[in-house]
Amino acid sequence: MESMLLKCPAWLPTRFVMFGLVGLSGVVVQVLVLGGLHRIAGVNFLWAQVLSVWVAMTTNFVLNNRLTFGDRSLVGASYG
Repeated sequence: MESMLLKCPAWLPTRFVMFGLVGLSGVVVQVLVLGGLHRIAGVNFLWAQVLSVWVAMTTNFVLNNRLTFGDRSLVGASYG
């Protein structure tokens, strides 16, 4: 089942576009979390970077699992 959130031209697969949009959202999440941790909370840059990348990767996994690959998403014990 293709995602109903986005309609693309026939030559451009919807799943490909959704994957790209989720990836782009991961960049935004990573930059916002990094800025919040480092500039606002005063966390060391290295640790802020590590944590922000982890948050972005987790967010991307969840969004891709639900939106991009919803028809074959992981559930239950196979989720983790």
